[in-house]
Amino acid sequence: MRTDDLPLSLVASRLGSMGRMGPATRLWFGVYALVFSIVYWLVDAAIDTLLLDGGRYIDLLLLHVPPHELYVRFFVAAGFFGFAAVASINRQRQSQLVKTLHESYLRLVSLFEDSPLPMWEDDWSAVAKAFRELRAQGITDLRAYFDARPDEVQRFIDKVRIVDVNRATLELHGVADKGALIEGLSRVFTRDAEQTFKEELIAIGNGETRFHAETVHQTVAGERQEIDLTVQVAPGHEENLDRVIVSTLSIADRKAAERALVEREEMYRDLFDNASDLIQSVAPDGRFLYVNPAWHEILEYSPDELDALDLFDIIHPNEHAHCRDLFDRVLRNEHLGPVETRFVSRTGRIVEVEGSVTCRMEGGRPISTRAVFRNVTERREYERRLDYMARHDSLTGVFNRHSMNEILDREEQRARRYNHPIGLLMIDVDRFKEINDRFGHQVGDKVLQAIGELLLKEVRSADYVIRYGGDEFLVVLPETNGETEAVRGRIERAVEHRNTTNELIDFPVTLSIGTAHLNVGDTSSIEDILRLADERMYRAKRGDDDFAS
Repeated sequence: MRTDDLPLSLVASRLGSMGRMGPATRLWFGVYALVFSIVYWLVDAAIDTLLLDGGRYIDLLLLHVPPHELYVRFFVAAGFFGFAAVASINRQRQSQLVKTLHESYLRLVSLFEDSPLPMWEDDWSAVAKAFRELRAQGITDLRAYFDARPDEVQRFIDKVRIVDVNRATLELHGVADKGALIEGLSRVFTRDAEQTFKEELIAIGNGETRFHAETVHQTVAGERQEIDLTVQVAPGHEENLDRVIVSTLSIADRKAAERALVEREEMYRDLFDNASDLIQSVAPDGRFLYVNPAWHEILEYSPDELDALDLFDIIHPNEHAHCRDLFDRVLRNEHLGPVETRFVSRTGRIVEVEGSVTCRMEGGRPISTRAVFRNVTERREYERRLDYMARHDSLTGVFNRHSMNEILDREEQRARRYNHPIGLLMIDVDRFKEINDRFGHQVGDKVLQAIGELLLKEVRSADYVIRYGGDEFLVVLPETNGETEAVRGRIERAVEHRNTTNELIDFPVTLSIGTAHLNVGDTSSIEDILRLADERMYRAKRGDDDFAS
């Protein structure tokens, strides 16, 4: 059948009713008409080809169908084609959606089952029902309720239904399957776990959706397991609590490390508190952050006084400049060797210390200094006594012969460097043997002590009085210029005055004194000057005063 066989009036009459349709309806009608026309032409061409005088049947079909029925048949055919196409598309989409959901489900199952974190899925719907019954009875204070009825905790535990657990949970509790875990739950939950479950019930019963605590479980075999417990009500299940996710992470290693850390801290704290050394930490601004008990005991400051103290409040004033330099250096993170200084206690007592100081840095900035000092006051005093004994005569208290050479060498070098003269006085106690013979050696010792005291009194503090040997003394006068004879005269007058009040012996004590000088530009050695003074002393002893100086 050909399109020109359809009278135009028929087509127009069939389409005339479109004027009464809305714009959207006319648009869809046009689309359907176009599709139908294409199908109609294809079928008409096929029938013309296959049948003689083809198309009469269809032509008569079309010509003899009323317009309204033609529309109905047209829309039924078009709707059938559209529905078939949409249904086909929906089936494809549905199949793809089912496949996607199935893959997501498998991934979620794998995440749950293969998770290294032990996880439980619980059903608390019976617990939620019990909570509603309690509220209906007017019970709102769950803590008071469970405190007054400890057995109720176990009753609520029995209401929890375990839906599923993953492999990590089974491994944690030492069982092979879920059934073995459920059978051994009475051994898994300890008294600690029951107390934790009570807190869990109170939290969830009061409307919280998440609970976290640390508790103790056991394996089915009875091995202690320290657990980090997290309970989470799944979103959308807050009313009936029919899906609750529980994770139980073993924290045994962490707890063991924490206990070891606490033990070490206690050990160090014990060492810190019982150390005899002074231990202190000081902020960069000089404030004390902490000190140990020995620090308080030695420096006599109470803990209440510490906040008002500054580091330099306890340092001897003479040490401030030195210690300020050390403090600035340690704040720059410089390595310091052994540190020696002097502290001053609350009562003014000097405390000599030695120790080490370090600085704690964070991000290149000093946070605090840490110092450990040992109180060496007694040791230093003992060392000073030993040094004094090594350098001084034990009887008279003046320098001994051992220190004489050191003194003479040092003063000779200074004299030649700075062009200063040195005066020497060699002194001998006259008739000392007779004193020992007549009055005894004890009286002789007292005479020597008296002479030593007299000489120290008559010379300057910068001068040296040395017991040269036996009853002989040497006086070294650094930086003197023609004053040696004046010192000699002053000593002789003091001895003469002493004889008038002498209570030791009944006859006067006299001294023979020889003097010599190392003058500026003198090429003689100090030993030569000493021999000269010794010779003049012996001449004076023989009564030849002209050669005494």
